[in-house]
Amino acid sequence: MVAGPKLWHPYGRVRGSRAQNGWPLRPGTTSDVPRHRAVPSRRVACDGKRAPSDRDRVLRRALHRGPHRRGGEGLEGCFRRALRAIRRARARTHTLRSVTPGRAAIIEGWPVFVTALVVGTAFGLTARQSGLTVVETSATSLIVFAGASQFVMVDLLRTGAPAPLIVLTVVLLNARHLLMAAAIRPFVGSVSLARRLGLAYVLTDEAFAMGVGWFRRGHRDLTYFTVFGSLMWCAWNAGTLMGAVFGADVQDPQRYGIDFAITAVFAAIVVIGVRHRADAIIAVVAVVVAAGLRLAGASAVAVVVAGALAPVLSFALGESRE
Repeated sequence: MVAGPKLWHPYGRVRGSRAQNGWPLRPGTTSDVPRHRAVPSRRVACDGKRAPSDRDRVLRRALHRGPHRRGGEGLEGCFRRALRAIRRARARTHTLRSVTPGRAAIIEGWPVFVTALVVGTAFGLTARQSGLTVVETSATSLIVFAGASQFVMVDLLRTGAPAPLIVLTVVLLNARHLLMAAAIRPFVGSVSLARRLGLAYVLTDEAFAMGVGWFRRGHRDLTYFTVFGSLMWCAWNAGTLMGAVFGADVQDPQRYGIDFAITAVFAAIVVIGVRHRADAIIAVVAVVVAAGLRLAGASAVAVVVAGALAPVLSFALGESRE
């Protein structure tokens, strides 16, 4: 703390008198500041010269360091220290830069996109071997865009099932989308009808799971869901087209284990979505119930029972925590 009258400075700093560093005193004051070495100060912007930038200040601090500091002696060592300081500042800026929702969807969802490409290729192969043309196979993925119901539809076409039965089966299989749409209604209800229709078009099991995981993290931006669903649609249709084009040259695609890719995708989504101990308990119980029913010969209802048990258990655990 400096005693006595303070000196005037454009940036409010206390400096020596005019004889020491050239800055004038405020009118009517005298200097009682001890003599000290003059310190270079910033230029005033109003005198026609720009104020120094952050990079200029980094260089100035490095140049004013003594030659005994790390980085070598002389001007070359000073500049090396300045460059290191600038690199560290840029690294900190890059680290603190937030990831956009669209970029987060790509980073977190690329394994799912790869799997969609593989499974879409398997569907294209199966559809072509069932007698569908390339145009019909691609149109199926473009219009329906629901993997499980598309495989069932192709199997029914292969067995010669009537068209009303095929349509009814596809509608019943896709009825689960009503529940998924109702679950994300609080997050998409404020947008326009056109955008909601677009989100409904790209709504799949994978998009729903990843989107709910994004919303549970406290985000309300729909960019993540939109980007993920759109890229999922692109991957699935690209795989379908490849499978339809090269389907005649591949025999028995199931021997490559492509059918397990869907199971692996949902296992990965569950692992990503587990963030609390209650989530882990629900996932383990659902897996045990589904596996037990399948081993007992009730594979047709295993997934339904496990899926119905999971929300009940989640509600019970939530009540116990409260």
